[in-house]
Order: sequence, then C-alpha cells, then structure tokens
Amino acid sequence: LDNSIGQLQKLTSGAVEKGGKMFRDDDFGTPKVFELSEDLALDKASETFGNLAARSYDSFKEKAPVLAIENVYPTQALSSADSLKKLVEESRKKFVSHLVEEKGFGKKKAEKLAKEKIGVTWDIGHLNMIKSKGFTDKDVVEQTKLISKDKSMVKHVHLTDNFGYADTHLVPGMGNVPVKAILE
Repeated sequence: LDNSIGQLQKLTSGAVEKGGKMFRDDDFGTPKVFELSEDLALDKASETFGNLAARSYDSFKEKAPVLAIENVYPTQALSSADSLKKLVEESRKKFVSHLVEEKGFGKKKAEKLAKEKIGVTWDIGHLNMIKSKGFTDKDVVEQTKLISKDKSMVKHVHLTDNFGYADTHLVPGMGNVPVKAILE
C-alpha cells in the first residue's frame, strides 16, 4: 500500500508540475478565471440576435421582421443606453458577417440591411426605474439622448408610466416618467 501511494504521488506531482509550468508559460498567457456578467451577456446575446437576424433573413429575405431589443430593468445586464447600443452594434456585426461570408453580399449593403433589421425598443417605463437607484429626470433624458444619437438605433418606443420603483405600466401622465422630455 505504501509503495502504491508513493507511485501515485510521484505520478501526480509530475502532472501537477507540467500543468503548473503550462500556466506560467508566457506564450500560453494567464488563464481567464472570471468574466464580468455584462461581458458574457453581451457576447452571448449578440450571438443570439445576430443568428436570429440571419435566420430571419434567410427565411423571409427583405420582408424579414425588425429585431427590436428592449432595454430591461436597470439592475440587469445590458440595461443602460451604452450597453444596449453595444449589444445592437455587436449583433449587427454578426449579421453582417453572415450576409457577407455566407450570402455573398457587399459589405455596405449588408451594413445597411443590418441597420434596418436590428435596433431597440426603448421602454421608457423600464428606463424610469433608474430613479430607484438615485438617478433623476435629467439622467433619464440623458440615457435617451445617448441611445437616439444614432438615428438607426431606436425602432420602437414603449410608452408607459410609473413612479420609478416598479414597472406598473401606467398610462402616460399618471406617474413621473418625463415623457415629454424623452419624446423631444
């Protein structure tokens, strides 16, 4: 038994030594242990939306539906205007890649189609919920300015109202969403 344990220790120490060397090797690089949830969400969601746009286009050609990705609650990944814009841009790139590489489109035509087919539904009720984290009407309007800077980004606006703490879907004017400032 002692002999078997000794042999096992000898074998495993060699494997550990080789593995340890591999992770210290400058050519190999440091292993990625953690990934931010926002980065993972961006990667996986853009892949999903890019693939969905590609499949929709493959099935329906020019009549493919618009994919309007809705901003979610402020505590979730991809909820800010910046991160939602990145999601749309990455999704568009993946769709463009499909059109160019698999369908033979020119890059400009593919980019134009991607801008037409992938954008956002800007839910102002969801957006207003940033107030529960200490933000103001000015911050709500600034987020809207950020997402609407690129005119191809916003495909739909979801008009609902609330008081900034829950997605209550009140009729506009019944809560404190700065609807007029957002629409301007």
